[in-house]
Amino acid sequence: MKNTVLGLMMVVFLAGCAQFVSIPESEQKTERVFAVHGKTKLQLFQSTKQWFATTFHSSSSVIQLSDGEAGVIVGRAIADVDMGMGMTSPCYYTVRIDIKDGKIRFTANSYKWVEYGGSITVQSQFDSMQQNMNDLSVRLEKQLKTTALSSDW
Repeated sequence: MKNTVLGLMMVVFLAGCAQFVSIPESEQKTERVFAVHGKTKLQLFQSTKQWFATTFHSSSSVIQLSDGEAGVIVGRAIADVDMGMGMTSPCYYTVRIDIKDGKIRFTANSYKWVEYGGSITVQSQFDSMQQNMNDLSVRLEKQLKTTALSSDW
């Protein structure tokens, strides 16, 4: 009986430790490519800038680079990361949107703690950040597929 309880405690402990696997910074990236049929690079660029303006409190402080000719928008923002046990902590990230006719590539990386300055190193925290970035990219895709740019208002 004692061995069974001890064995069960060991399994629970090891299962908890499995979430604390360290992730190298070079592998901390979220990337998603999606098609937006029937929209030009210019239309997608303008709609993406509108998305930045409606998604972030101040798109002008978030956007670091905006090049319509190259079809690139790069921004730096903050998201809350689940630390476990009901606690969250803010984390900086870089988001890059590459745009061409009918296609968008969403890339997020450079996950750095606001308070500590270091990178995310725990698997469960990276999973939380990756979920945040996936949700963000889905919102971008949804807006780009439903937004109709029109000068006819």
